[in-house]
Formats: sequence, structure tokens, C-alpha cells
Amino acid sequence: MTDILAEVSSVSHGKDVYEAIKVWCPGCDTLKDSTGSRSSGLHMLPISGDVNARPTWEWNGDLVKVTLNPSILTKYRMEEKGEFVCHSFLRNGIWEFLNDCTHELAGQKVPMVPLPKWALN
Repeated sequence: MTDILAEVSSVSHGKDVYEAIKVWCPGCDTLKDSTGSRSSGLHMLPISGDVNARPTWEWNGDLVKVTLNPSILTKYRMEEKGEFVCHSFLRNGIWEFLNDCTHELAGQKVPMVPLPKWALN
């Protein structure tokens, strides 16, 4: 079986139904060292539906060389270490981590990594 870098899933919350793309962020994955959460790198980003109900990303339709707009910003408050920030663009299958990230990938470009098997539909 080939590694899966991204997957689209249907999401339903009552009357709110939309499609979301699942990707694994290696920057956010560094959070698991502090929180113990195995899912800290998983992003499910809405790519369809009511743009007034939630943020929605533009997607290029490619599941290998994923491009999403706008940027992806994750903030998490950790009592012992302060605020965790992961701010990136995903362009042509490459994570572009911005300099305001608080993890070691800040300012770097990193290829997408496969989704963990437990996160697949």
C-alpha cells in the first residue's frame, strides 16, 4: 500500500455538512513531546461548505502536491512552556514554516509526511 499524504473526508455537524482535507503537519507534531497527544499533527481543514460558518481553505485538488490557501495557524497555550505557535503555508506538497513558529522547523521548508494509518478513513 502506498503512503497517503492527504485524504478528503465528509464532515457533518447537524445541518452543517462540508468536505475537509486531512494532512499531517510535522511542525504541530512536535507538540506531542509536550502534551503526549498522538494526534497533535493532524489537521482537518474545511475545503467546502458555508464560508460564513467557519474558515475554509482553497485547495488545488491534488492529494500528493497539496496546495492550500490561506496559511495555517495553530496556537496552543502550554502552562509550563507558554504559547506554542505553528504558522505555515502548504504549497506543492511542501510545508513552508514561517518565522513566527515556536518550534524547531521555523523558517524551514519540509516535504509532506504520510498520514498515520489510524487517521485514514
